[in-house]
Amino acid sequence: MNNKMTEQKLIEKLQELKGRYILALYTDRADFEKDIDSAEKLLEIRVFDEHSEFRAYRSVVGIDFAFREINDQTDTYADGYFDETHYIDIDTAKTESMNDGFTYTIGGGRFHLPECVGKLLKVRYYYTFDSDGIARKCDWRLTGFADKEGA
Repeated sequence: MNNKMTEQKLIEKLQELKGRYILALYTDRADFEKDIDSAEKLLEIRVFDEHSEFRAYRSVVGIDFAFREINDQTDTYADGYFDETHYIDIDTAKTESMNDGFTYTIGGGRFHLPECVGKLLKVRYYYTFDSDGIARKCDWRLTGFADKEGA
């Protein structure tokens, strides 16, 4: 399931995926992005929407990316899944007072939150059953945003 791709191939793939949400983790920051035109400092990227996610990752800069794609409409990826919503760490007062386009966290960080999205991040966890019939999480992906839990 894990394939390899160069930085250039990753940028080409991202052009195919335009219009989806992007969460990028760099060597020096993490942020939601509108577009990616360079993978120079990129360590991990998740490009997602309600139905699918493309994830590319590497442990250090300079090596190829491993990647995987999940499409819930066409793939049978695991034995099942369940969804959760997670609150995004937002310092509302500081974000409003700074008014500079960033969303500030209570812990002191800052990031760009995509426009017109809720304050909750929707996560889908996939599971498989082992030989003893016990369910085990095998992967997870981002599916979008919500305004309230369970939405």
